[in-house]
Amino acid sequence: MSAILVPVDGSVHALKALRIAGDLADKYGGKIVLLHVLVPDRKAGRILSLPIADVLPPKMGAALGAAAGAPGARARVPEAVLKAVGEKVLEDAAAKVHRRGIDVEVM
Repeated sequence: MSAILVPVDGSVHALKALRIAGDLADKYGGKIVLLHVLVPDRKAGRILSLPIADVLPPKMGAALGAAAGAPGARARVPEAVLKAVGEKVLEDAAAKVHRRGIDVEVM
C-alpha cells in the first residue's frame, strides 16, 4: 500500500492538498500520513485567521486573542497553545480522512 504524506497547518491550502491526496489514496488504494510541525514564531493573528480557528475550544481562542492583542509585533503564542492548536489541526484533518473511509496515520 502506498502512503501519501500530507503536511497540514489548518490553512485553506492544506485542506485542498488533503482533498487531492484523498482522491489519490482512493484511486490507488493508499493511505494518508498527516504531519503537523509546530512553528514557535507563528503569530496569534495568523492562527486566528485560519479556517480551523472556528472550531477551537473557547479557552484556546481566548489565549490566542490575548496574544494577538498584546503590545508589540513579536508577541509570542504560548507553546502549550501552539501544541493544542496543532493537535486540533491534526484531529480535524484525520476526521476528514476517516469520513472518506481512507486509512490515516498521524505524526
